[in-house]
Formats: sequence, C-alpha cells, structure tokens
Amino acid sequence: MHSSFLDAIVNYIHGDGITVLPQMELLLFALGILIFDFLLEKKEKHWNAGLALLGVAASAFGLFMQAKRFNLQRESRSDLPGLLGFQNTVVVDGYSLFFAAIFLAATALVILLSVRYLDLEREQEGEYYALLLLACIGMMFMASGTDLVVMFLGLETMALSFYVLTGYRRREKRSNEAALKYLLLGGFSTGILAYGFSLLYGLTGSTSIWDIGTTLDRRFQFVAARGMADWLGILAFVTLLLASSLRSQPSHSISGHPTSMRARPHPSRLTSAWPLKRPASRCSSASSSGSSLARNPCGKALSLVSRSLHSPGAILRPLRRPTSSASSLTLPSLTSATFFSASSPATKPASRESSTT
Repeated sequence: MHSSFLDAIVNYIHGDGITVLPQMELLLFALGILIFDFLLEKKEKHWNAGLALLGVAASAFGLFMQAKRFNLQRESRSDLPGLLGFQNTVVVDGYSLFFAAIFLAATALVILLSVRYLDLEREQEGEYYALLLLACIGMMFMASGTDLVVMFLGLETMALSFYVLTGYRRREKRSNEAALKYLLLGGFSTGILAYGFSLLYGLTGSTSIWDIGTTLDRRFQFVAARGMADWLGILAFVTLLLASSLRSQPSHSISGHPTSMRARPHPSRLTSAWPLKRPASRCSSASSSGSSLARNPCGKALSLVSRSLHSPGAILRPLRRPTSSASSLTLPSLTSATFFSASSPATKPASRESSTT
C-alpha cells in the first residue's frame, strides 16, 4: 500500500506535477510554518524564518529540476513551447523560470530583512512568513500560467496575501487604515479585470492566451480589411489597461505595512538627494563652476525621467535650482536642521524677541 502511494506521487511529479513543483513545495512549507508556530515559545518564534528560508531553498531546487527537464525536452522536442501541464494551462519555459527565480530571491531577501524588524515590533509570528510564501506562489503562477483563470487565481492569491501583510500591525491605526484602502483599491481593480477577461472570453470563446491571440489576430485582420474599428476589442483592452494601472499602484505608498516590505527608495528621491551628498571639499568648486543638477543637462534629464516615473504630471513642473548654501550640506544635516528648526522650543523665544524689537 505504501509503495503504491509513493509510486503514485512519483508518477504525478514526472507528469503534470513537475510544472507546479516549486509552488507545491512552498505551499507545504507555508502550511508547516502555521503548524510549527503553535509548538514554539514566544522567544523561539524567529525559527519560523529559518523554516521559511528552507522552503525557499527547496522551491529553488524544484525550479532547478524544472530547468533541467525543460532543457532535455527542448533538445528532443523543439516544436513545443515548454513543459505543458494541466491541459495546457501551465507552462514552464525560459520566461517563467527567469521570473520564478527573481520571485524566490526577493522572497528570501524579505525574510532576512524581516527577522530583526519583527523582533523590534514584537510581531514575530509564523503567519507573516506563511503569507510571504503564499504571495510568492501567486506570483509564480502568474508567470507560468497560460490561461486567464490560472493567472487570475495567481493574482488574487498574491493580492490577498498582500492585503493581510499591509494590516499586519494590528495595534496601529495607520496599518488598519492602509489595509482597508488597499483592499478597496484591489477589489475595485479586480472587478474591472474580471470584466475585461469576460470581454476577451466573449470575443474569442476561450480562456487560453494562445487561442485568444490567434482569434484576435484573425478578427483584427478581418476588421481592418473592411476599414472598420473593432470597438469591442478596444473596450476589452482599455478595461484591462485600466485594471492594470490600478493594480500597479505601489503598496508602499499606502504607509501602513511593515517597513521591511517598503524599504526600497524611489528613484526620484535618490536623484533629488544626489547633489546634497557631494563631499564638502568639492562643494565650493562645484558651486563656483556652476555644475549643479539644474545646470547639468545629464542630471536634469535623469531627474525629469525619474520624476515622470513617479508622477506623469511631474515632468511638467519646473525643476528647482538648488542654492549654493543648500548644496554644501549633506542630506542628514539638512534633515536634522529642518527638524530642529521646526520642533525645537528654544527657537521660539528668540523669534518673539526679534519680532518685538
């Protein structure tokens, strides 16, 4: 009986199971973390991070097995796009392997950054690491899915995990508010995305992206030959574009979820802080020669590009020319000077005396 059960598992892994092997390993470790968390004391909760990293390593080994199997199939059957499974709804090719490796590396990095942070916040629980693994599963299904239903399920698996992670700090009102805002925004974009998928299914009669591409190609050629516009197809793509633009709203802008999830600085902040971080020995010569960000064409173009990525309307705003006094300060000194000038009570009586005199 045991041998037949093991044979069934091996046959499944050699069949369709190889296409979802890394996701299954992440799921098993996520469930194991939830069970293992009950057996740990309060001071031993950081062992959940080690178990999560072990799950990421196991998933990486499964990804390596997928890549090895994909290379063998490409040598024997070059006509196939990759490893197909579950009635051609999941595929393993170079695209999915590349992004799966990126997702696993990002998940491992977030786990390492979160250990110390959760200790300081006294929020060291196993649910946090389980949600990270589940979010990684959703992203991997989005990369390997070739069916609208599979991609939608992967997107919602990732989004639901992020909703909970946004409101993970339950004792803070900002975290609860951010989770509610993110949930409303995600729910609204999910409805629009589902409507766009339904339009594509109505136009093509299939949820497979390969069949959708073939059918839309023939439809557009037929419509273009008659000199007409396919308004229904345009509506479907506009709907999907609107849903994707709502989904692309960065979650770290809704300041409420853990700092380890929003530690990446924006490029516009790095560009705006660049002239303030020059050494003091070069500030005088740079200010005298006029090589500031506003006068440097390359720096000005870089700032415009970074600001336009942050906000499309920001490119229409004029750049502020930094003064020589501000450029000679470093970023921490400028921040501290602004903070103490605004919050120090010692400066208030002096200002009153100057006003009275």
